[in-house]
Amino acid sequence: MNTLIWICLAGSALCATFVYILFWRRNLWLRYLDAEESFWSRFGLPKGGRGRRFAESRFFAISFAMFAAVFLFLAACCSFEYFHSIRPTLQFMHLADSEERAWKAYQHDSVPVAIHAMTELLNEQKAAEKNWGTAFLGKHIVSMDLMFTHARLAKLYAEAGQTNLSEQHISEALQCDREFTNRDELMDFVSKVDKGAK
Repeated sequence: MNTLIWICLAGSALCATFVYILFWRRNLWLRYLDAEESFWSRFGLPKGGRGRRFAESRFFAISFAMFAAVFLFLAACCSFEYFHSIRPTLQFMHLADSEERAWKAYQHDSVPVAIHAMTELLNEQKAAEKNWGTAFLGKHIVSMDLMFTHARLAKLYAEAGQTNLSEQHISEALQCDREFTNRDELMDFVSKVDKGAK
């Protein structure tokens, strides 16, 4: 796709250059036609004819202007399709960076800093779920990521003494994955995963 964009841009630039010569440097074009006729006359071919008249016509020049516009339009379409196709990949890379920063804060920083990092990650994960994540990553993976983030926030809020917020995140984490039925099961599983990831 990227190569096709450059081919279309090159075609548009070439046609645009030719249009400039045909409209604003017409004497150069006519000199070229004269030189070409002189060359072919050496082989006994007659001068003039339909080919020469067509090459000097306004339709010929307008045709190249249309070709330039068409190539430019194709380049724009290819660019749109290209960036549309790689957008989920770029968003996934950004989300992966956010997950790494939040994990480091969760492991090494103070509770308030970790809560802030995890909350930002949660907002990005919810936006990803709504816009592109389910189609790109799969519903199960998105749900698991949300479950882990909610559970870790629940743990952090419990350490901060904010039990209401902790219970709220526990409830949302349990809704993300129906395999866990209570807080103890969920937090035990998340603790094992966190210890194994250190």
